[in-house]
Amino acid sequence: MKYFQKINLTKSISFILTLVTFSFIINFSLISDGHSYIVCATAPAGTTYSSGTDSGKNAEGAILVQDDGSGDITSFALATSPTVFDQGGGQSCDITPDQYKLVFYRIGLCTENPFREPNDTNTNTIKPDLSSCNTIFDDTSGKEVILLPDGEVDLFDKPALIPVGSFNYSYLIVSNHVSVKHTQKFITAADNSPALVKGYHPTSQVKTLDRGTVCYTGQDNSGNPFVDTYSWEIDSSAVGGISSLHGHDLPKRFPGTPKHTRYRCGTINQAAAGLDWATTIVNTIGDRLVQRDSNGNATGFTASNFRNSLGSCSSTGILCVINSNLPGVSQSYNLLKTDNSTLATDMDTARRILLIQSNDNPTKISEDTVGFKIRFKTDNAISVRVYQEVDGGGENRDEILHGSKFQTDAIWLDFQTKTRRTRGAWR
Repeated sequence: MKYFQKINLTKSISFILTLVTFSFIINFSLISDGHSYIVCATAPAGTTYSSGTDSGKNAEGAILVQDDGSGDITSFALATSPTVFDQGGGQSCDITPDQYKLVFYRIGLCTENPFREPNDTNTNTIKPDLSSCNTIFDDTSGKEVILLPDGEVDLFDKPALIPVGSFNYSYLIVSNHVSVKHTQKFITAADNSPALVKGYHPTSQVKTLDRGTVCYTGQDNSGNPFVDTYSWEIDSSAVGGISSLHGHDLPKRFPGTPKHTRYRCGTINQAAAGLDWATTIVNTIGDRLVQRDSNGNATGFTASNFRNSLGSCSSTGILCVINSNLPGVSQSYNLLKTDNSTLATDMDTARRILLIQSNDNPTKISEDTVGFKIRFKTDNAISVRVYQEVDGGGENRDEILHGSKFQTDAIWLDFQTKTRRTRGAWR
């Protein structure tokens, strides 16, 4: 008598969450208002500071700056043109964070496009249809994961069950509190001398105080970690404005003054001692909620500018996230409540990010699949906002580098599988 073994349509495979640095640059042009997408030139390996408190210490990876004198506010150079210092003013640099922290709730693969075109209003109730999706990770409490460049982290405590099939779509639900821990060095291009940057101060607006050659995420003088929002700030001085969100105090206004700067600057030793997490709350994916005059003063607060959706590239008039360096891939977003399902109705109820990603090149799971890996893009995944102002106040502000904050950018996913016939190679 012959016996036949039944082959299940689901099989157990190992699941590894991986953080890597891609060889190309991906911009997130429709997520963060005012983002400049600049990758700045940095010092090569072996560079040390030539003078100052940090003399002789490692300056590898320091952002190169050059002061071209009074009236010039272009201190930075692009990585593509490292000797041409023509970037500055209110522009920022995109860099790779030392650590990136997310709280994961769900991950799934989908056979059909979950996107449904939303209403472009703050009362939108149309969300993606996940009925064709296979959820491969589900943790209602959330699993906190600290991602390191080029590192790997086990997301599952045991093998996962993933259906055999071909998947052009995927989804991810994470907390909308995205945290980074980062130390950023600065150096003068001409002679490797320290380039001083003005950072956080609790009370003083004097531009020449509290400067350092290293800026870092940490805590304010009250012991609170630095927290900001994706729309930059919620101003309590505006009618309807607020001063805190989800239990965190927020800067009163645009973080362009020392009292509202979202990181500290000092020496390398101070950075090592004071390093801590800084968090960006993705409070809306629409327009800024606070309106300002030319002097930066709040003139109004428009709650209806809140949006819980950023839609598909294929829908007329709806914005999405794409990049020419990653052809065939697009994303859409929703903000959800804590039940990981219901659309958020305002900033207060927005606690989760639902990301839908479409890939022309499908993820294929077969009976020969023995491994599954998710890669996250991390190179240039945060924006360091450092600028120079037009001279004013008798402080030669055009000659002073002034910090504002580290802001997290959107994430991209890349799924890889390992099969028996490829002898263990990831594809």
